[in-house]
Amino acid sequence: EDELDDIFEDLMAKVEQYNPGAIDAYSISDTSRPPSTGDNATILQTDETSPPSIPLLQRAYNYAKTAHRGQCRKSGEPYITHPLGVADIIADMKLDLPSLVTALLHDTVED
Repeated sequence: EDELDDIFEDLMAKVEQYNPGAIDAYSISDTSRPPSTGDNATILQTDETSPPSIPLLQRAYNYAKTAHRGQCRKSGEPYITHPLGVADIIADMKLDLPSLVTALLHDTVED
């Protein structure tokens, strides 16, 4: 699991180079501060009455990692390596925060 976290940290470093605000964004609509409780753009919020305390990109990774826990690819690798790989491609393309979150979460719907 530490290796997966290292891959995510590398992804964060790549994103920070072209979009530093994405690293600390708490919602898609406001990258400068945690959202108010009425912010409809927040996702993966664990408590509906209070704003999240963990940045959105980290929450998306945590959610995907939990959703794919115990799943392996045909190669034997943990399944989460696929969404991380897709997010890495998205970062290479220098796409925005919603695209990065989508890359990390795209297979969780099936789980």
